[in-house]
Amino acid sequence: GLRMFIEAYRRTFGEWTTEDRLLQLPALTFDMSQGEIFAGLISGSAMILVAPEDASSPEALGGLIRDQRVTYAGLSPAILSVVEAGPYPDLKYIMGGAEALPAELVNKWNLPGRKFVNLYGPTEASVATTEYLCEHKEWQSSPPIGRPEFSRLHYVVDKEFNLVPVGVPGELLIGGDEGLARGYLNLPEMTDEKFVPDPFLGEGRVYRT
Repeated sequence: GLRMFIEAYRRTFGEWTTEDRLLQLPALTFDMSQGEIFAGLISGSAMILVAPEDASSPEALGGLIRDQRVTYAGLSPAILSVVEAGPYPDLKYIMGGAEALPAELVNKWNLPGRKFVNLYGPTEASVATTEYLCEHKEWQSSPPIGRPEFSRLHYVVDKEFNLVPVGVPGELLIGGDEGLARGYLNLPEMTDEKFVPDPFLGEGRVYRT
């Protein structure tokens, strides 16, 4: 699952090179950090580590992005809302995730020359499963979460596990050949509730979000 995510991540942002400088902000206990670290190692890119005292200071974090010539930054909406959007002449790639992404933050950060991607996915499905490249326009509402990455499957269903029409609310099921967790450690009942047989393929499993 992590391998699939890293491949999708690098494809989304382009093939990072030794010239790129990736901000490594998430804690090691947060799943996104694994994707960023290993994508950077595979690409030979520099990893710009953030000191704990800088991580909690919007001014220090903005200064680090500028002074260290960061080219990629993965930031949650909570951080995007308090850090200045520039000027950062080297910043080319921005990933927003972990929470719903408000339109005003996309408008604030998605400046000309930058690629801004809205990423969605639960930890149970290996970091992220969908992505959406935000167009350079004036957003009036949150951007969509996009389409599934690689061999992942997504179904939107009603309470009876029937597919719902486009635009009708429902529950998102995430499946695919790889990427799903085996379950929750020492929680068999919760595992059986959240990881169920794929109702459409007749084989494999899906995760109920």
